[in-house]
Amino acid sequence: VTAGSAELGCNSGNFFDLPAAAALAPSAIRKNFTCTSGGSGTFTVMFNTRPRRPGPGPFGNGTWSVWKGTGDFANLHGAGDFSLMDVDFGALTGVEMLTGHIFFAP
Repeated sequence: VTAGSAELGCNSGNFFDLPAAAALAPSAIRKNFTCTSGGSGTFTVMFNTRPRRPGPGPFGNGTWSVWKGTGDFANLHGAGDFSLMDVDFGALTGVEMLTGHIFFAP
C-alpha cells in the first residue's frame, strides 16, 4: 500500500486471487488480503472487471468493493474504481491502482 495505509491500518501483506461465484458476477475476482505489517486479520475485496470500461489501465479496469473482513478489519467497508496498470505474466506479478473510499463502521 503506497497511499492510505494509515487509514487502512495495514501497509503491507499478502493476497491471493480466487474466481468469485458465478452468481455474484460472471467477471468478478475475489482477493483475500492478509495484513503482515499493521493490523491483524484479513479482508476480502471483490473486483468486477469491465474490459470496455474507460480507464487508465491498459490491462483492465473496473470497480472494487469490500466484501467482508475478520479481526481488525471486521468492520471495514469501502468501494471505488481500479485499473490494472502493469502485468508480468511470467512472474505472475502486477501493479493495480485503486481509488475510492474506505471506512470502519460497526
